Amino acid sequence: MDLNKLEQQINTLTQSLAQEAKHSEFIYELLQAYDFPKSSITRLKKGDYNQAKNTADILSQKAL
Repeated sequence: MDLNKLEQQINTLTQSLAQEAKHSEFIYELLQAYDFPKSSITRLKKGDYNQAKNTADILSQKAL
């Protein structure tokens, strides 16, 4: 993992978060910055991988 690339992606993500009201998408975009598989992120969004009891929380049993 290229740390400079990661830092740049996180900076871009936090700047766009400050400008837009996409707070619910932040965690998924952060996982993408860390090169997690897109299919796993999609399944987390859909709820297939989400193990949290509260629907507002996100919990993955597996280390994506």
